[in-house]
Amino acid sequence: PTPTVTATHTSTFTTSAIPYPVLVIYSLTFPTTVAFTDTEMAVKVRIKNQGTAAVPAGVYPFIALYRDRMPTPNGCDLIGEITQILGFSAGLAAGAISEERTATMSVPAVGAHTIGAYVDWECEIIELDETNNISGPVSYTVVGPDLTITSLSVEAPPAVNQPFTMTAELANTGS
Repeated sequence: PTPTVTATHTSTFTTSAIPYPVLVIYSLTFPTTVAFTDTEMAVKVRIKNQGTAAVPAGVYPFIALYRDRMPTPNGCDLIGEITQILGFSAGLAAGAISEERTATMSVPAVGAHTIGAYVDWECEIIELDETNNISGPVSYTVVGPDLTITSLSVEAPPAVNQPFTMTAELANTGS
C-alpha cells in the first residue's frame, strides 16, 4: 500500500474594525428669504466626524459650497464649479463637531435658489464612505419689489404727436 499524508491546519484569527474618520455636514445655515437689495448673504457650516478615529493633525479638509446645482458624490472627484470654499482647523476628534465656519456669498437674482455643501471633496481624509460627504440642496428665495399701479391719470386728452403729462401712483407689495 502507498502511504498517504493528510495535512490539517486550523487557523483562528480575529479581526477588528480599523478606525477611520467619517465626515458629514452637520449643519448648513443661511436665511431662507433674502432681499434683492442685499448684496451678500452669510452661509454657516459645521461638520461632524461620526467615525471612530480623529481627523489627523495637519490635514485640512475643505467644504465646497454650491449654488443652484448639486454635484453627484462619487468619491474623490469634484464635479462642476464651486461657488465658495471654506477651510476648517485640523484635529477633529471622533464624534466631535467642528467650529462654525462662515462664507459670504453674493446674492443672486430674484427667485428660488438652492445651496449645498460638500466636505472633503478632495479626499484629503481617508474615510470608509466617501459618498456621504454632501448635504443639500436646501432652498431659499431672493425676494424683490412687486410694483402695482394703483392709479393712472392724464391731465387732458393727448393730441397726436404732442407731449402730454401722465401721473402714475405705484405701490410696492413686495419686499
